[in-house]
Amino acid sequence: HDSITQQRESIVQSGLETRTRNSEGNFVKLPDTFIRKLLDYQKPSVDRLYAVGNGANFSVPGSGKTTIALAAYSLMKQAKQVDCILVISPRPAFMAWEDEFEACFGRLANTVRLCGDNILETHENIDIFLSTYQLMSSRPNEFTAFLQNHKTLMILDESHYIKNGNKIKSTAYAKVARDIAPFATKRMILSGTPCPQALYDLWSQIEFLYPNQQILGSFDHFKHYTKVHDRISPQDNDTLRNLYTRITKDDLNLPDPNFVEIDVAMDSRQEQIYDAIEVKVVEQLQRESSVENAKMAYFRGDRGGKIIRMIQAASNPALLTRNDFEFDLDSTKVLVDTETSELIENYTKYGHVPHKLMEACKKAIEIAVSGEKVVLWTSFLHNIDMIETQLLKQNVKKNEVLKIDGRVPKDDEEDKQYNRERIIKAFKENPNYKILIATPPSCSESVSLHINSRGETVCKNAIYFDRTFNAAHYIQSKDRIHRIGIKDDTEVTYWIFKSAYHTEDGNESKTCYIDDWTHNRLQRKEERMLRALGDEKLTKDSDL
Repeated sequence: HDSITQQRESIVQSGLETRTRNSEGNFVKLPDTFIRKLLDYQKPSVDRLYAVGNGANFSVPGSGKTTIALAAYSLMKQAKQVDCILVISPRPAFMAWEDEFEACFGRLANTVRLCGDNILETHENIDIFLSTYQLMSSRPNEFTAFLQNHKTLMILDESHYIKNGNKIKSTAYAKVARDIAPFATKRMILSGTPCPQALYDLWSQIEFLYPNQQILGSFDHFKHYTKVHDRISPQDNDTLRNLYTRITKDDLNLPDPNFVEIDVAMDSRQEQIYDAIEVKVVEQLQRESSVENAKMAYFRGDRGGKIIRMIQAASNPALLTRNDFEFDLDSTKVLVDTETSELIENYTKYGHVPHKLMEACKKAIEIAVSGEKVVLWTSFLHNIDMIETQLLKQNVKKNEVLKIDGRVPKDDEEDKQYNRERIIKAFKENPNYKILIATPPSCSESVSLHINSRGETVCKNAIYFDRTFNAAHYIQSKDRIHRIGIKDDTEVTYWIFKSAYHTEDGNESKTCYIDDWTHNRLQRKEERMLRALGDEKLTKDSDL
């Protein structure tokens, strides 16, 4: 307990000294090897990371977290504290780290992309080692040996990957990261969405920075407090405030984005299917819990599957006849009556297309015809294919449409000719490509779609055909086009499509329950996270 108290006091004191120095206009001078000019709002973050030693940056996506981390590394390198960086991140971030290093130091990075065969090879004069969370969790002993052999700054990029929760992968990542953390010379975590699902997701990330010290107390206590009070305790908050910095949207002076909500009436077949699914799911949830808040919290596991089926029914009933490996759903688990089952089968058999899908495609074409680009988000693989087919039927040329989902290889290591990195580059650099169809898990992190290599505006429009409760995916996807680098007069627009009920009398349509529920859940999660991180201005779509 005394050790934890001393550690907390040291962190608070270091943060206080740094803020005092920064308020007087004094910042640590960067080495001459670091040639990139830092923006004024980035300088305090560099100072804090260097002063604390093991710290976090929770700035909004697109604010320069990679640049800030590399600037802090240059100071650590100059002080001979570390020799190299080990970045653990989603694979799409690899290219960004390599590009940012060149921009910051004026030379190509000496980089090794780690794989199963080269972790323990002899490496000399390497700037950055890059690895995925999957590889780290499958080779903990080799990574431990690696860290013992190198004076390393270990960075967890998109550190919410080691959040606490019931998901097997994140739990495994958190355990391995915590186990090997003591062998890293310095540690750093970066995330624009550190706790999008629950505030207690912060615990494992801070535990990585200070392994086996529990400076936020035990996980059970931290989780209980945040769930009961819906906030972080004052004592833990004081500690956290001195461990991390956050650049907000206001700090970036970005123009406010526009949110346009579009209700599209379902056809009679989809209405029948959706109503039957909703009734079945709500009945089952009510049996499991009579408390609304508890019902809404039961999103994982089998209950989560039921909710996803509701979302699919509102999105596209054709999804109900298919297995979904991304959500681990079996088509046989849609438990409805025989009549509804026949409706679902016939919906697919006779090639019905949801009105909402057709309207989303029309909006995408309208934007493309105007000469602008648009990214169209959907959560489901079959929707990707149906949207592409519908676009082509409406005379969109094949060479104007790109798509990225879990089936597309990630980078050159998987397929040199066809991969996500090449598709993203083509969308940004080739003016012929106007529409990108993507799933958030495959394209919402560590990706910029707003400007190209020449600094020209590329994409300022995003269409949301459907959304799930995953707040991290939603927040990250929004920030693909609303981030540093856009011009002051850029009008970023998000088009939010919702399924609604058809009304014969011409009155305003009523949005279906699951689409409203999803929107409200996403909004509450985002606002809770922003409030915990001290953002003065909450999410801009709060009035939808």
